[in-house]
Order: sequence, then C-alpha cells, then structure tokens
Amino acid sequence: MREWLRGQVEHARANRFFPHVCVHQTEAWILAEGEALAKRLDRSILQDRDAEEKNFENPPSKRLNQLFLKLKKTRYNKLADGTPLFKAMQFTPVYRSCRYFQAFYDDLKKAAEPQ
Repeated sequence: MREWLRGQVEHARANRFFPHVCVHQTEAWILAEGEALAKRLDRSILQDRDAEEKNFENPPSKRLNQLFLKLKKTRYNKLADGTPLFKAMQFTPVYRSCRYFQAFYDDLKKAAEPQ
C-alpha cells in the first residue's frame, strides 16, 4: 500500500514521501503502553502488546470503553480521558510493541534527517 501510494507521486522528491495508512487508532497505543491507563483507572492493567493487531476484531476505543464501564462505571471519553492518557504515556513500550507506530515514527525521523 505504501509503495503504491508513493508511486502515485510524480515529483523530484517523491522518495521523501512517507505515506501512512492508519489501520488503528491512538487508543491502541494507550492500550499497548498500559501504565497510564492503569493509573487512570486505579487498577492493575496488563500491557496489550498486540493492541494494533486487534483493531478489526474489537476496536481499541471500544475496548477502552468496556474497561471504563467495568471499572469506573462511566464511558470512555476521547477528550476527557484520551487526552490525559495520551499525554501520560511512555514512548518506549508503545514503540516496542506497535509495529505500525514504529514504522510511522521511524519514517518521521528519516524525513527529518538532512539530505
């Protein structure tokens, strides 16, 4: 998919085009990191190392909603809950366990390198 998209760009710097098709949500990264979520829910939460891969079975936002309903008796709110969770996340566990995030991040770093 990425190479096909890159092939559609007719430009002298097409090799610096880094398309990313998001097949996951940022909530997958919250589940993959785990620690920020555990603190927010005040419960022990296991890190979900396959969070990105489960998107089509049961999307991450729905899994977060299920956890919130079970443990806090309230629905997960993308702004009220997601924003502080995203800000509290640690980079390394997400980078190590989420291959799509890893590719996205590595491509961003590569694009930022001086030519």
